[in-house]
Order: sequence, then C-alpha cells, then structure tokens
Amino acid sequence: PCPEIIRPLTVQRRGVETKLCINGQSREPDMTLVRRIYRAMNWAAEVEAGLSFKAIAERENLSREFVRNNIKFAFLSPRIVEQTMAGQQPLTLTTERLRNFNVPIFWTEQDKVLR
Repeated sequence: PCPEIIRPLTVQRRGVETKLCINGQSREPDMTLVRRIYRAMNWAAEVEAGLSFKAIAERENLSREFVRNNIKFAFLSPRIVEQTMAGQQPLTLTTERLRNFNVPIFWTEQDKVLR
C-alpha cells in the first residue's frame, strides 16, 4: 500500500491561471510582480535624482499616470519584497491587487493587510 500524505491544499485562481496551493503559499516567484517591483525601484531612484514622472513615462513609452500609480511598488516592506523574490508571497498578493490597492505607508501596516 502507498503511504498517505495529508497536507492542507487549496485551489487559487490568479487571473487566468489556477494554482494548487499548499499552506497558502506559492512556491515560485511571481515574475510579473518581481519585474514591477524592480522597475518601480528604478523609477523611484530616478525621481529622487530629479527626473520627473513625465520624463520617465516618455522614455518608457507609458502614460505619466501609469508611472505615478505603479511607483508604489518601490515602497513595499522589505519582508514583502523578500517573500516575493523567494516565491513565498501569499497567492493573493498579485500585481493587480497591489495596483488597485492603496498601499499603507508604514511597513508594519503593509505586512498586516497584504497577507
């Protein structure tokens, strides 16, 4: 007889894909979210150096609103960024959710609400 392995398992929909999820965690990085964080961190550094949202948007062939609305990805808590890079972010933490979410300024608050 085969040994029986019992693990909590859920099925999560993320956009057009469905994932089997053990213990509520993804096991591979969400590369869309990783790229968005990386891009936003670069934009934030450029803004700090004096570049405008308009200049960044023109160079990237994006709208100024897109840059302004997505730069918040640069200010996610280090814990959230580390989890995302390691593929350990909650499956509910997606680019779409963050894009449409008013991300709290304080990292402790982010850690509470972005689970």
